[in-house]
Amino acid sequence: MKYCPKCNQPGDGAFCTHCGTQLFTTQDNLGMSSGTVLEGTLYTYQLQKVLGQGGFGITYRALNRERGELVAVKEYFPVRSAIRAQDGTVQPKPGYEEEFRTGLESFSGEARMLATMEKVPSVVQVMDQFQKRGTAYLVMEYLDGIPLHEKAARMGGKIPPEELLPKLPPLLRDLAAIHRLGVLHRDITPDNIMWMPDGTLKLLDFGSARNVGGGNSMTVLLKQGFAPVEQYLTGGQGSYTDVYALCATIYFLLTGVMPTSALERLEHDDLQPPSHYCQGLTPQQEGAILRGMRVQPKERTQTVEELARELAIQEPRPVIVDPKPAPVKPTARKPWKWVAAGVAALALVIVVAVALGSKEDTPRGEAWIQSTIPPKNQTETTQPTTTPPTQTEPEPQEQVSEEGLVYLAGENGLTIVGFEGALDDDGILFVPDTIDNQEVTEIASGAFSGDKELQQVWLPYTCTVIGDGAFENCTSLRQVVAFASISSIGADSFSGCAALRAVCALEPEDFAQVLPENCWAYGMGMETGTGPLEYSLVDLDGVVYGVLEDESCVLLDVPEDLTEVDISDTPAGTAARFICEGALDNASSLRSITLGDETIFPFEMFDRLRELDSLYCQNNSLAQSWFFSCYGAVYLNVQREQEGGDYIYPDVNLVKAAMVRAQELVESYEHTRPDGTEWSSVLEENSVDWSYAHEVIATLDEGASRVDKINEMVEYILEREPESGDEYYSRLGLGLYYGETVCLNLLGIIP
Repeated sequence: MKYCPKCNQPGDGAFCTHCGTQLFTTQDNLGMSSGTVLEGTLYTYQLQKVLGQGGFGITYRALNRERGELVAVKEYFPVRSAIRAQDGTVQPKPGYEEEFRTGLESFSGEARMLATMEKVPSVVQVMDQFQKRGTAYLVMEYLDGIPLHEKAARMGGKIPPEELLPKLPPLLRDLAAIHRLGVLHRDITPDNIMWMPDGTLKLLDFGSARNVGGGNSMTVLLKQGFAPVEQYLTGGQGSYTDVYALCATIYFLLTGVMPTSALERLEHDDLQPPSHYCQGLTPQQEGAILRGMRVQPKERTQTVEELARELAIQEPRPVIVDPKPAPVKPTARKPWKWVAAGVAALALVIVVAVALGSKEDTPRGEAWIQSTIPPKNQTETTQPTTTPPTQTEPEPQEQVSEEGLVYLAGENGLTIVGFEGALDDDGILFVPDTIDNQEVTEIASGAFSGDKELQQVWLPYTCTVIGDGAFENCTSLRQVVAFASISSIGADSFSGCAALRAVCALEPEDFAQVLPENCWAYGMGMETGTGPLEYSLVDLDGVVYGVLEDESCVLLDVPEDLTEVDISDTPAGTAARFICEGALDNASSLRSITLGDETIFPFEMFDRLRELDSLYCQNNSLAQSWFFSCYGAVYLNVQREQEGGDYIYPDVNLVKAAMVRAQELVESYEHTRPDGTEWSSVLEENSVDWSYAHEVIATLDEGASRVDKINEMVEYILEREPESGDEYYSRLGLGLYYGETVCLNLLGIIP
């Protein structure tokens, strides 16, 4: 059973019968569809989007349906030996059955080991493992850091030694522990190590299948510059394999230069030492990195423990607490920290003074003992009993983060209680996941109430509570993005937020009852008609756009009082490429719209657009050709209604093919294409099944009406349909090109 990615209701058709969302759109040619549900060993996981794809597997972001938390699910899918069947299962390619089976066993074996292993701080935690749909799956914790290659890019292309090297010891220690269990990573690269918000490093993507294919055919699956020579050839692999990849990763991060491929270095090793590109390494550290990158495995540093000793990096020493510190009043800019009660040094200071229950149950510290010893020259019977004073923990005090967020620390995390910072001109506030290594879990009642400058707020995945009136009377607030499932939200959280137009949330139904009029809740991962939604954006006019995984933009909603809208220029920096179904339902005053060059819309929306006074688009653009293709389909369907024939629909790939063909016909009015190939090859180039395609060509004088010519062409294509009446064109595409002669090209496909 599959579930709708928007409303989470079960369904098997093309559209959800509960909310109308298009179901199960595949996110790429290999990955599973958003909304797919996997029954794991421990929990049920609903896939949301593809996070990454490598040579041996595909990683998805998913929701643990029982616990309501995000996880990462890795699917064993070796591109060399696997295919995905139409039912979504994974099957071995013909001739690769043994390779697929061996890799699956290796993946599953390592998955079982990692799932039962004690948590290793520097390695992503494996939470579940199971086999389903013909393959195996790993469920891991979902991390909110940034990959090291992105971190380096943000720091100017490389990370200084004094920033990077002190963070390595925990990672080296934990990787060595994994090696002792007999597990190799085999794919350590800058994009597989995450820089976490607290400054620690996390190693991702364990569970890669072993390189069972052998030979040079596997090199396409390896990452050039980071894979040692034994992964290209048939030689054995060991801990030294990960040592090479790790040292190559360190080399790249310190220098900003991609290391030369290990295969190239076999013949001529021209690898420059790191000091050629950066400063700050000691000779010993540079030598350790270069020894770890030696081409021949036998000459290389063999273990991670050896590498750690050779690098000689000192971990930052923990802060030693004075057993009797003087009390220090915390300040807003220097937040105090809770100290674990189990710290032995601090335990000397803590005095438990209230004795309840039996004598055996009462803790006795040094202060208690001293208070009960009778003084000299006094008998025990005449000494009054002294009760030590009761000490209570101090109330948490407000502190201020670097962003200007005022917060309180509690047992379950941090609560944001106010804001004292300054916003930029866009009025955007990003609330971080953690402050001072503690998670932000709550927005207190009235925390941002009355803030007139706040226009957009992004809440972290850790924040699950929004207090009553938290954003009350934030009159400029246009958008809220929430990455967590909200467990509690006050009824007046957004009262008085008249400008609020969109809330983009992991669970949009959390906000359904508290949003003001003309504000809509959108679900992350919801299907837009051209891909799953990543997040929303709202411009100053209140127009709501959606940004997809590939950073393209779609139109989600136009406010009812707007008379004209230009979607060729959006807050995303690109034109909207698609007008989503329902985007104009509330635009009762809209009279004019300007499209981007690539903007298309659902065929069902054509009549609504024809009602406008003005629709602007560039000549020869996909938007213009799509509009006239919809017109041609409408006209053709009018003719068919009289005959009882099936309806016809415009096809965007056919439109693109027709546009190319129209341009070619202006350049060379021949049956064949300018390069001499058959005209139908243009359809292959645009992923169109051309076996029953027909082409209709017409030219226009400058004074001729395009509409009239399209009507003539549609009537002609009707005449070309089979005389039996059993077959009809099901799809068409229209291309217009303006040269010295205006040329129209109409393509129709019979199913």
